[in-house]
Amino acid sequence: MYGINIYGFVLSLSFLILFGTIGMESKSFDNVEYWNRRYSIQSEPYDWYQDADTTSNLLLKYFEKLQTEKEDLELLITGCGTSQLGPVLYSKGYKNITNVDISPVVIEVQKKRYASVPIDFLRRDASNFSDFPNGYFDIIVDKVRTHSSKSYIFNTKHIL
Repeated sequence: MYGINIYGFVLSLSFLILFGTIGMESKSFDNVEYWNRRYSIQSEPYDWYQDADTTSNLLLKYFEKLQTEKEDLELLITGCGTSQLGPVLYSKGYKNITNVDISPVVIEVQKKRYASVPIDFLRRDASNFSDFPNGYFDIIVDKVRTHSSKSYIFNTKHIL
């Protein structure tokens, strides 16, 4: 959706599937305590808007175009929450997947749930990726993160 360089771009499913978050209060979405409370109570797998398999099929159309130019894409999934998207993409052949979320509670839940799937789950604030080198990721998959912080898009450019 956003052309950053020859390989990298941000796919924001919140814009591809639904323009705007209708009826959702987003002012709490930047608050780590909000997410820690939520995932302490509700830790079952959950995907916004549609299930992970449907989402992955939509994404694969875009990935295949890039796959012809680069064999092993580096994927970053921001605000992963309890989504099954990372493991589903792994099962469909994408092996270099990093899932990040601001909540340490959900990162521990996901690490335990998917311990047998060799993908990364890291606690990160998606508005600051300074610990990743420039050009590290080929694609950032963002399902809903853009609704919680306007600085997000500007702060992810360097890692693509």
